[in-house]
Amino acid sequence: MKRHWFLELGSFLIIGQLVVLVAFGLPALSELSTIATFLTTSCAGILFMIGGIRRQFKRVTWNQLVGTADFLLGLLFLLSVVFPLWNIPMSESSIRPLLAVAAIGGIMSLMLIGIDWIRGCHYSNFSSYEYDPIHSRR
Repeated sequence: MKRHWFLELGSFLIIGQLVVLVAFGLPALSELSTIATFLTTSCAGILFMIGGIRRQFKRVTWNQLVGTADFLLGLLFLLSVVFPLWNIPMSESSIRPLLAVAAIGGIMSLMLIGIDWIRGCHYSNFSSYEYDPIHSRR
């Protein structure tokens, strides 16, 4: 996987946010969860785009940008998936604990991958994300 895919992922997140804004309009200020979701997804998209374009932005390397974006998406999923599960009355859903455990497992893996990338990727290999010789000449 080449690093330019992060540019495309970030573009997809930003375009998706713009489509939602055009389709449904600006959220009301009273809808803090919607505003937080929009801002978190937009920040993650921008970080993915910068990480996909540049090897280093000021003193921050591309893997730290992408790791921060992963962590933000994990945090977003935590706030938008796990917390609403606890608001479901127990009589309506007996599968709620299973859903919560599955969601927390996926969210924690995404957040831990982000932390690993921020720290310098001690448990992953960056070589598959580096540009090949054709792209490095640009």
